[in-house]
Amino acid sequence: MAIGVDCEAHLELGFGYAQQQDVVARGYVTWRYLGPLHVLRNYELFQVLAGRGHGGPEIKPISKYRGLPPDATAEVRQASEKVGGDADSHSWVTLKELLDYDWELKVTEEGVIDLSDAAVREWYEKADRLGPPPSYEEVGYTKVPPPRNKQVVTWTHPLRVDVQDFLTGVLPYLEYLAVTKPQHLRIVFWFIP
Repeated sequence: MAIGVDCEAHLELGFGYAQQQDVVARGYVTWRYLGPLHVLRNYELFQVLAGRGHGGPEIKPISKYRGLPPDATAEVRQASEKVGGDADSHSWVTLKELLDYDWELKVTEEGVIDLSDAAVREWYEKADRLGPPPSYEEVGYTKVPPPRNKQVVTWTHPLRVDVQDFLTGVLPYLEYLAVTKPQHLRIVFWFIP
């Protein structure tokens, strides 16, 4: 049995004369279905897309759930109907919104380190803890105190580190598809617990 949440996503490309984001959102564009988009399970990315993830409070979503676009293509509507009640939190974002997002935002992580490991101790003794330690364990939800030789620590890094696959693999592909109109390419998605 799988534990977690997945994201089902579909691409739509808009045709028309609208140039501004708000005009596009009001439906002055005709949308065409491009196909499904495979999005790996990444809770920080899900937090950016619609506030559905495990990202910290510093990760603000592009938008809370918008629902299916009123002008969604028939293919997207059919895909949504196919998953029915198994899916929730339907929404959409445009490529422009993704490109405008602050991927350099600093996020805080927490983990348990073993101070008997020399490389970990060296990282721990540094004044600035940018980036993760060489090795660590997840803290988990229970927050059980660690054994004596271990320590709970926090560090910061840019959000882009957590969503690197999306930024280096998916985003360039989306830019290629959109050519010069990033507001005319949208990802319509929902989450499946």
